[in-house]
Amino acid sequence: MYNCPTQNLRLNKTASKMLKRAFQIHNFKQKRKNLMRDSSDNENNIIIKFLYIVKKMKFMETLRFRWYGPYRLDDAIDFREGSDYGLYAITRIWGNFPERLLYIGMTYWQDFGKRLSQHYRDWLGDARGVRVRFGYLMLQPGQRMSYARIRDAENLLIWCLEPPENTQGVRTYSGRNLRVINSGARGPIPRKVDIHCWE
Repeated sequence: MYNCPTQNLRLNKTASKMLKRAFQIHNFKQKRKNLMRDSSDNENNIIIKFLYIVKKMKFMETLRFRWYGPYRLDDAIDFREGSDYGLYAITRIWGNFPERLLYIGMTYWQDFGKRLSQHYRDWLGDARGVRVRFGYLMLQPGQRMSYARIRDAENLLIWCLEPPENTQGVRTYSGRNLRVINSGARGPIPRKVDIHCWE
């Protein structure tokens, strides 16, 4: 779990990393320069000023996904609902080891079953112990279903969780200021993932 600067107003190592990452994501280069210019500021005042700037930014958007599963791969491929917009997680259960996350993906222009069939042909055909979980976006008031929302949620989860079979989106995240809340049968997926990664 990451430390929140409001819980302990000391610029410890974790808070320093959070501060640096937030500035990078929100392109605060000039604001950071002005913020650090006054050498009389102590560490507490720097954090207080930073929190004030963040409060004035665009509010962090929250997306809520409810997860279902796990399903065997053969059963998951049979999912052919036309309204299958969302995320899916491919995991592996082997022996007495905990369920391991292998891959995070999304569907928008095709259903879950069709997308999983492609994975089956490409790399899942000989895999054993594979399970699939489906994450459906639960729209909140004022939100609408969009490709960009699903894409950013997928990219954020890949960037933070680094599933070993994902090759794109692992090193960078360039989406919106986003928080993803996961509920239901989420398995190895954390409950909350945001730009500071997960807890």
